Parts: sequence; C-alpha cells; structure tokens
Amino acid sequence: MKQDETCELQSELNRLCAKFRVGKHLHVIVTEDKDNDSLVMARKSLGLPEFQDISGEVIGDILFIYITDDFKRAMHTLHHEFFEWFINARFVKGYDYLVHVYHDVITRMVYNDKEEGIERLAFAEDLEYKRLKKEGTKRG
Repeated sequence: MKQDETCELQSELNRLCAKFRVGKHLHVIVTEDKDNDSLVMARKSLGLPEFQDISGEVIGDILFIYITDDFKRAMHTLHHEFFEWFINARFVKGYDYLVHVYHDVITRMVYNDKEEGIERLAFAEDLEYKRLKKEGTKRG
C-alpha cells in the first residue's frame, strides 16, 4: 500500500473519531504481517481468538489493517474495525462491567448465606457439646 493511502486511512479514522466524538487516541497500522510474533502475543494476552483469514483487527488502541493490495477493501476494513471498537467500547464493556458487579454481589450474598449457615451449625454443636459435658459430669 502506498504511503498516501495509509495516511488517508489514518485521516478517515480521525474523521470517524471526530464525528462520533470518541477514540482520539486510536491509530491505524497497515501491515501484511498478521502472524508477527508480537501481534500473536498481544492477541493471546488479551484473550483474543486466533483467526486464519482476517482482514483487520483491533488490539488495544490500534486498528490493524492486513489488506495491502486493495485500498477500497482496506477502507472498508477500517470502517468495520472502527465500529467494532466503538461497539465494544460503548456497549460490550458496559455489560462486562455489569456482569462483574453482579458476580461480586452474588458471590458476597452466597458467602454471607454460607457463613450464616455454618455459624448456626457451629452454635448447635456448641450447645450439644455443653449438654454432653454437663451430662458427663453428672454421671461421673
């Protein structure tokens, strides 16, 4: 891909960020090397699946475009990856947060219920122990 086409992709990304008032920190990188060791490690560290045939992806704040021979497809891929980032940032991360909050609340509730049950069992055994001790001293 020509340098001016790569610059046009970044300009388009900047336009989208300004239009939707998000992601001013995003950058685009055009590369053929989607199997680069550092990209593979980044995917693994973020828990991203490994796809054999992808034309682009978002890792952190970088939109990687793997199409270098067709500017029109590269631009389409940029749009696709931007909206994927946008939806993840605006909606999916919010749901992830709620799931974690609910998980924490439910975990605390289960823990509290469990502890209450254990305390009742322990108290019952305390009473039985005292009763058995008292009976034992009467016999003795």
